[in-house]
Amino acid sequence: MFKKFFGLLIGLLSVVAGVAPATTVSASAADVTAGCTAIDDLHNDPSFDETLYPAIADDYSMDVITIAESGNGELFVYVYQPSEKKAASSINLSTAPDNVSSYFNLPLTLLSSVGVFQKYKVEGLALLCTETRVYEISSIFRPFDSRVDDPPSDESQTITEVSFPVGKRFEITNGALSVTDIELISVTDQYVGFTRFYSSSFWGTDKCDVHFVAFSTDKRMDDLLEADVYYQKQHYEHEYRRLTNGSGTVTKDDTTYSDVNDGYAYLKKGKDLTWDGLTGFWTWTTYNFASILTAQAFIESEEFSNSYEVGPFYNKTYGNLLTESVENISSKDWVIRFAITDYYIAQNNNRDYTETIEKRDIVGNVTILRLMFETDGVIYNLGVVDNKQSGDLDPDNEVHSEWGLVWWVWLIIAIVALILLWPILKFLWKIISAPFKLIDLLSKKGKTRKESRRKRKR
Repeated sequence: MFKKFFGLLIGLLSVVAGVAPATTVSASAADVTAGCTAIDDLHNDPSFDETLYPAIADDYSMDVITIAESGNGELFVYVYQPSEKKAASSINLSTAPDNVSSYFNLPLTLLSSVGVFQKYKVEGLALLCTETRVYEISSIFRPFDSRVDDPPSDESQTITEVSFPVGKRFEITNGALSVTDIELISVTDQYVGFTRFYSSSFWGTDKCDVHFVAFSTDKRMDDLLEADVYYQKQHYEHEYRRLTNGSGTVTKDDTTYSDVNDGYAYLKKGKDLTWDGLTGFWTWTTYNFASILTAQAFIESEEFSNSYEVGPFYNKTYGNLLTESVENISSKDWVIRFAITDYYIAQNNNRDYTETIEKRDIVGNVTILRLMFETDGVIYNLGVVDNKQSGDLDPDNEVHSEWGLVWWVWLIIAIVALILLWPILKFLWKIISAPFKLIDLLSKKGKTRKESRRKRKR
């Protein structure tokens, strides 16, 4: 409670003065090194009062107190963790000097922990050599803990890191540090998944996975214009072989994973994601997927059907969302499609064994970094507070593909069949019609006899 009151007090001071006071650790960068403890660095500011940061046993939140640059080109972040038990894992940070938020998710390395105070080094960040340097921090993460954190609303979802709001813009000019509060938007509920899309050709079927996140926020958005998304991707290959001699013995079951790579998607309304699939006999078709759309529009767009003709053949591919996926997505407001990855599966059946090969990219640890939106005619460009979340490995839709012959081929087949079978049909017609002809002949003979009798009587 005291922490919330202190945060509110700082916010009020920001409104009145425009700039909130910050611990000026960066003023003595030469004295700030990776080996210094968190509390020693914080006490470089004579006005720092550690009594304002009490220990609270059951409070597992995190709050950024201040930052510091070292003489070795490192950026340190000082964190208040009331329970003294949790460590941060990553941070959403922007160094854009023009105040246009452009966030990166960067890992944190814990250097020092003294009571409720922690000191981290921001990894993968190169400090700018400019007179004024800006560090805008929207949120900080720690690993998810099922003992203290609320689970996701759907069992197919996994939260890997929990996000906490920071909402501070630090500015360093000639060693002097100032900080202002920035407005944020928070994701209140989300669902991460993917749909599998098929593009069939005469030679086979191309497949891709279209990854998306459906979500709602604590602020109403009349129109969503832009979105930045962070995710991680890992390539997966599985080769499975089973004997077909009746024993069913598995002779090969190999799975390989690549390194995990970071991915960023910068999306704009009206700018679609595209994917080239092989269609027709030997042609490529570009498919477009809207990147930003409402949840209802997304559901409707996933009811698709496409077909084409290759000479005498036609192919029709159609798909729809699973019922449970519709339920999960329809409860959200917006959907962002942020990545497309290829999917490959093939099965080889021969006399001795059956072999299946599958290749795909696993996408997870998804978090929204930034949203630009319009509400009541006002455009907002805000950093986002959002957990890192992953879905399961099953697609949220089902797709069917079927082959057949076009109508004119059936007509030709019917004509050819009629020509080839004409002698047989004539023979069958003779057999079928013979009794009727015999009856007709006998009938005619009977009439002839009656006519002859009548003539004799005359």
